[in-house]
Amino acid sequence: MIDALKANVQRFYAEAWNEGRFDVIDELFSADYIDHDAAAHTGGMDGRASARAFIEVFRTAIPDLNIVIEDQIGERDTVATRWKATGTHRGTLLGIASTGNRIEVGGISIDRFDEDGHFVEGWGNWDALAMLRQIGALPDPA
Repeated sequence: MIDALKANVQRFYAEAWNEGRFDVIDELFSADYIDHDAAAHTGGMDGRASARAFIEVFRTAIPDLNIVIEDQIGERDTVATRWKATGTHRGTLLGIASTGNRIEVGGISIDRFDEDGHFVEGWGNWDALAMLRQIGALPDPA
């Protein structure tokens, strides 16, 4: 079962994040999905709409966004995934106009699944500070 859950995470990153194919969210996510990522800019939305809105923010600003899974660990109904995202800042992101700067950001996501293998809850922790520095929103530390 855990291998199938890992495969769902891999598919989600490949299709939704890397290819912008949002139909996979309807297939893989529970209708009452809850996102606990404090950096999710979805206006308090939950469910499939929140997952889609969060990804759209980044894919619009970084159209060549690519996420590579570096590690996965799973137990019971939960999968932890360590990943790295790269891309080019080509559109407005968090109020910052396109800079053309390359970004490279690492993060860890923890996802919990229901008995049918649907995402029901997610927690994300990623280096938003590094991304803000890379797109020029914050100065590099002295």
